[in-house]
Amino acid sequence: MRNKQDSEDLAQETMLAIWENRETLDPNKNFRSYLYTIARNKSLNYLRDNAKRRRGNSLQESENLINTLALSSNSVEQEIIGLELQEFIERIYLSLPEKVVRTFKMSRQDGLTYKEIAKKLGITTKVVEYHISITLKALRFSLEAFNEDNNSVLKDEIYGQ
Repeated sequence: MRNKQDSEDLAQETMLAIWENRETLDPNKNFRSYLYTIARNKSLNYLRDNAKRRRGNSLQESENLINTLALSSNSVEQEIIGLELQEFIERIYLSLPEKVVRTFKMSRQDGLTYKEIAKKLGITTKVVEYHISITLKALRFSLEAFNEDNNSVLKDEIYGQ
């Protein structure tokens, strides 16, 4: 945006759009992604309309600017989903016993073998295998739900539903 006033206007328009559609919001969907999508679309519309008004710019230059901004905004969306995923995984870890999570992190983050983990923790390799299988099952089950939620947000964005 060229100035603070334009940015504030777009933020206000975004909030107004959310308020006007509050009855249709699905509480099971990702609100942050919804908010971001509205703000991005309002910004792109503003840039497109502004580019048309400016003299001396060809239509092609305006389209290139909008396409560049749209592509870069997709990486922001992916970053938001990545941060939400990290937060989601941390919540999964908190739901599991501390020993199980410690064993899993030693394997996946520290790169230790099951034998090394067993020796450090004073447990058998079978217990290490069990702890890791518990964590993997919890992650698999929970991440399927996470993916379903985020895929529906992405589908809504792609198909305009």
